[in-house]
Amino acid sequence: MLNSRPSNARRRAELESAAREQAAAQLDRIEREANNAAALVRTVADKATAAARPRDAAEQLLAETRQARAWDRARALLDAGRTVPEVIAGADADTLYALRAELPTYLAAQRTKPQGLAGAGFTEPDPARILHTIDCALVDHLPTAQGAALRARLDLDEIEPGLRETLAGLRREVDGTADPSNALRTAIAARLADQRVGALPAA
Repeated sequence: MLNSRPSNARRRAELESAAREQAAAQLDRIEREANNAAALVRTVADKATAAARPRDAAEQLLAETRQARAWDRARALLDAGRTVPEVIAGADADTLYALRAELPTYLAAQRTKPQGLAGAGFTEPDPARILHTIDCALVDHLPTAQGAALRARLDLDEIEPGLRETLAGLRREVDGTADPSNALRTAIAARLADQRVGALPAA
């Protein structure tokens, strides 16, 4: 009976190791499929939205002229105190394209990094959130097929950060590095990741 204990312990260790290897292989497959699906959605969306832009040189020049004028009007509204969401909400397609090109730089220029220790906690406005918000508004101004493709990419952008955190938590469980708080930590991290993709601040 005493001799069976080491054997049983060894057998349990072997079974645990085999289960972890199987789970790791399955998780690898899930991550590969998630990566491939995300890449496909982005490729299709990029091609579809590119198809909605003018290709003729004269049309492109005309579009750039309209967008430059649209940016002048949008910047005047911002300088007068309108919030970014207000300007985006009232924008047409030309204005949205102009905002996409110019707004990140404009917002960054509004925030000067303090000198010395006062600048330690300074963060630049997140261009990804700005572009995401503009693209959400742009969906309704595109032809149906292009709008649907862009909406699919935006949906992916919203769910992917939380998904990555969830997969990272599962990876810790599988490789044995998870601590007792792993499930809670993973849930919080996924929630925060989702929130970071949320609506643009009013500033």
